[in-house]
Amino acid sequence: MHDREALLICNGYKDAEFIDLALQSKQLGLNVVLVLEMPPELELVMERSKKLGIEPTLGIRIKLSTKGSGHWAESAGDRSPFEPIPTRRASSPRPSIAALSAPWLGRSCHGAPQPGHALVDYTLFAPVFAPTTGQPSRPLGSKLPAGLDALRTWTAAPGACVFALGGVGPVTAAACLAAGAHGLAGIGVFFGEPGQVAQDVAALREIVAASDRHVEPVSPR
Repeated sequence: MHDREALLICNGYKDAEFIDLALQSKQLGLNVVLVLEMPPELELVMERSKKLGIEPTLGIRIKLSTKGSGHWAESAGDRSPFEPIPTRRASSPRPSIAALSAPWLGRSCHGAPQPGHALVDYTLFAPVFAPTTGQPSRPLGSKLPAGLDALRTWTAAPGACVFALGGVGPVTAAACLAAGAHGLAGIGVFFGEPGQVAQDVAALREIVAASDRHVEPVSPR
């Protein structure tokens, strides 16, 4: 930090406290760049900027369609595993659930795929992995996980909007999204020691932010 010309790049998950620290560091003379991982972050950054009276310097995380060479060649190109905000969708920020014009109607399903996607707005499929919580009348481990292959079968159906539940956490979340899940749900990951919960949820947000699947949610029917 001795070089005042150096850039301090702030990417990844951001909350109000993180953004405030970045803005205050800029006010102290550091060249802080807040990199937007997903469109909704812009609103929070501008809100904190107005509150503190500090103009932010912003960057945008994108993925190049063209591929280069060298060690990071596989991190670019349309088929690369790196999935930030697609530039073609950056002008269409994702609305919050509360902002949607109508309530959502969903169903909770298990086992083999069933018809009926056209009748609901989403399907909650569980358990993908072994659940980390149990029911009062059933011991932990009594529910057998369906697995990623079963999830892929559900998500492959025309018109399917499937949310994955069951053993979903920082270690398994990316695999669920790669299998076609439109979103993630959890139980055990959101309850427990507060510090661990905060760490796990932050990791989940980063995983979701790196996927373009969440940018344009299915509109309620």
